[in-house]
Amino acid sequence: MESVILEEDIDENYEPTEAEIEEYAQWLGMVSPDDDDLRWIAREGLKAPLPEHWKVRAICALRALVVQLPLMRAGHDHKLPTCE
Repeated sequence: MESVILEEDIDENYEPTEAEIEEYAQWLGMVSPDDDDLRWIAREGLKAPLPEHWKVRAICALRALVVQLPLMRAGHDHKLPTCE
């Protein structure tokens, strides 16, 4: 299975959509409306850069997996539409 380590390109003006915030909040275990006061955590998490030594590893046509290099410990994953 082919994979590629991607470089992080941070857009300082990036603002996640409400749908992205909701999806990430659910992934974190938040339940609406009980946890609506904590949605800022999901928003900030989406905007935050990866920690040092963490990269995104794209597994072509499947998913992007956030991994810590050189240990290759997996974090969370994201669906990918395609892999170039």
